[in-house]
Amino acid sequence: STLGSYNVTYVVPAGGGCAQYTSSAVPVAINASGNTGALTGIYDIPGSTCRDFPTIKDAVNYLNNNGISGAVTFRVAAGHTETLTAGLALGSATLVTNATNTITFQKFGSGANPIITAYANGNNTSTSAAPDGIWSIRGTDYVTIDGIDLSDPNTSAPATMEYGYGLFKTSATDG
Repeated sequence: STLGSYNVTYVVPAGGGCAQYTSSAVPVAINASGNTGALTGIYDIPGSTCRDFPTIKDAVNYLNNNGISGAVTFRVAAGHTETLTAGLALGSATLVTNATNTITFQKFGSGANPIITAYANGNNTSTSAAPDGIWSIRGTDYVTIDGIDLSDPNTSAPATMEYGYGLFKTSATDG
C-alpha cells in the first residue's frame, strides 16, 4: 500500500450463529520508517534505509508520537523539495528536549537548499486565533533548523501564510 493515513472499515461475515458485523471506520497509519520508539542518532531525509524518513513531515510526525532519547539529527538532502498539505507542527507531550537531547534539521550535501512549499489556500489571517503557517515549533526547546528554505506560492490573503517558522507556547508555563 501507499504510505499515509487511512480510515479502514472491516467486515466480519455471518457464521456460527452470529450476524454479519461491519465496523465503523478505524484510523490506520502506514509508516515509511522501520523505527520503533524514541529516536537517537542521525537520520537521512529522504533516506535509503528503513530507519530513515522519506519526508520532513514524516520525521516531524514520528518525533511528536515517539519522542527522543538522545540527540537527533536529520540530514535533509540538498535539492530535496516537499510540498505540504497542512502546516508542520513540531511539539507534543511525548517530545521532551533538553541541552543533551536536541533536535537538528540540516541541509546535507552540496547543491540547492532543501525547500518546503506551503500548502495551498490557507484560510486564516494574521488576526485569527490560529494563523496559517508553514512550520510551527510548539513548546519544544533545543531545536535547530539550518539551511532549509521555505516558499509560499499563495499570492493573496487569506490564502497566504502568516508565518514561515513560528514559535508558540503550549501553555502559560511551557513555551
